[in-house]
Amino acid sequence: MKSQFAVPGTSVPFEAQGPRSSSARPTGDAWPRLLLSGATPTSTNRGVGALCAACVDQLTRVFPTAALVVGGAGVAPKRCIELPDRTVEVETSWLTGTSQLKQRSGARHLLWIRRLSRMAPGLGTSWLTNRTYQQLDSCNAMLEIAGGDSFADTYGMATLIQQAAVKRLAFAFDKPLILLPQTIGPFRDDASQRIARDILERSALVATREADGLRELEELLGKELDDRFLACPDVAFTLRPKPLTEARGPWNDGDGRPIIGLNISGLLWRSNVDFGLAADYQALTRQLIDWVLKQKDTRLLLVPHVFNKRPTTNGSSGPLANLVEDSDLAVALEIRDEMQHRWGDRVSAVDQPYEAAELKWIIGHCDFFIGARMHACIAAVSQAVPTVTLAYSKKAAGVMGMLDPAPPVVDLRCEDADAVVERITKVYQDRSAIRDSLQDAVPDAQRRVQQFFSINLPKALGLTPRLPDIAEL
Repeated sequence: MKSQFAVPGTSVPFEAQGPRSSSARPTGDAWPRLLLSGATPTSTNRGVGALCAACVDQLTRVFPTAALVVGGAGVAPKRCIELPDRTVEVETSWLTGTSQLKQRSGARHLLWIRRLSRMAPGLGTSWLTNRTYQQLDSCNAMLEIAGGDSFADTYGMATLIQQAAVKRLAFAFDKPLILLPQTIGPFRDDASQRIARDILERSALVATREADGLRELEELLGKELDDRFLACPDVAFTLRPKPLTEARGPWNDGDGRPIIGLNISGLLWRSNVDFGLAADYQALTRQLIDWVLKQKDTRLLLVPHVFNKRPTTNGSSGPLANLVEDSDLAVALEIRDEMQHRWGDRVSAVDQPYEAAELKWIIGHCDFFIGARMHACIAAVSQAVPTVTLAYSKKAAGVMGMLDPAPPVVDLRCEDADAVVERITKVYQDRSAIRDSLQDAVPDAQRRVQQFFSINLPKALGLTPRLPDIAEL
């Protein structure tokens, strides 16, 4: 089998010997060069951070000599990503989908330079010193994950157009485009569907992370899917928790009382009406808190998963001074202070912007978990913590549906507050059985993710698949 890759500095393809073979690349060169787009270690959304860390972990296990280029606009040219067992240095990419021609790392500028270099070889050579251009030109493939759910028109046509612009750069630079496991769609109008079809048809590999994802792709493309399309659980199921150095915290104070974790979405807290929820989210949250603290001997741990910062303090001071309105942390601190007047030390909150793997370790100390941010719930489910996901879109049911049996999901667009509490009460009563089912289901989901990276991905790139060692599964 001939690889699609070429030896750096030449146009001559070589015979793929598998990712561990030194004969498949020039001696001393890191290989392959993979550009990971749509996930950045600097994101204030720890769901995006979880995707980034998990992808880097999987990629460097399968391709130990790989050079990774990872999104991270505005940060240093290189960055170290701390994994539980090792540190991985990656090159950062400032690639964006902006249409502003003056933005040198923007898709429109890069596409313009690419066309110029082809129309008039030798002209405009100084333009090709563009760092982002060189990253695209030298990479062996673009791996795109779109923040998990941004390849859709859910967030508006402008966002979809930017997503499409980044992906189309792979085609312009003659690189294989791999759509890593993600939510694909919805695409609700003709224009967005045309954009999606064009990209899906030209991709080397397309992975949906949703239970009904393949059926939805068949409907979108209007035909039976070929073997480039597959279903794979969310990559964050494989994110390994990273223990904190602190001996004690509100999640681990040793008093033996059951801990119920609650993730409150700052986005829903401030924009309840925008998502068509059946109940007022703030009122529902307070009702859930009352329910948690009425359970015998329980403690409530508020777990934020998004830590956005506002550009200015606007005269504010104290712990909320640098937080925007949709920050989970801002809401968690407000609720903690409000509820401690009534419930005392039975209410606590994670009050620092820990990294995704650290938050997962904290969530693993919970005996039961309720959350609106999907990756906070994945952090719980993947550690066999009985969990109820409070959904505000289709993606939560699709992602959780990849496990068998599927963990409980309550659609806030359909259920009023009383119905939500009633459903959670039943799940809480069945939590022991749910924990047992998760202990069986999660390892299978993790194996499927690992097989995607070790078998499906190399095959799509024309490389010999590497079966993972038993210890890695």
